[in-house]
Amino acid sequence: MANIARLGVALGLNSAEFVTGIDAASRKLDNFGAAAIGMAKNAVAVLAAAFVAATFKAVAYADEIADVAAANDIAIDSIIKLTNALENSGGKGENAGKMIASFTDFVDKAAKGSFEGQKTFRSRHITSRHWQYVYAAVVAKNNSSNSRHGRSTNPKRSGC
Repeated sequence: MANIARLGVALGLNSAEFVTGIDAASRKLDNFGAAAIGMAKNAVAVLAAAFVAATFKAVAYADEIADVAAANDIAIDSIIKLTNALENSGGKGENAGKMIASFTDFVDKAAKGSFEGQKTFRSRHITSRHWQYVYAAVVAKNNSSNSRHGRSTNPKRSGC
């Protein structure tokens, strides 16, 4: 009988320790849940900030491309293709605007009589005859643009 009583006491102590252990585990699980919720809130805030930053960069990039296209009278698609070509060949895509502006400036100087510019174009087999076609196309484009907007290119008609 004494053995049974000792087993009863040992079982009672073991079950008390078991209940205490379960309670401690439950508290730790609650603490872990609260910490996980706090971390999730922080993660959402970080992701939202990253999304806003990425959106801002995308808008700034699109604005930059649109500015380059407008300044050089080139289609946005052409600017994007040039940027991709530069990046694919090991260059920097952000230099596309500089490259176009530099080329446009060089062409303008050659058209205005720069000997160095004309010499460079002649070495590439681009003659003054080609310039006449380019000039005629630019004038035609400007005339069609002006007539669409109700403006005349004739100084007598425009009141100038």
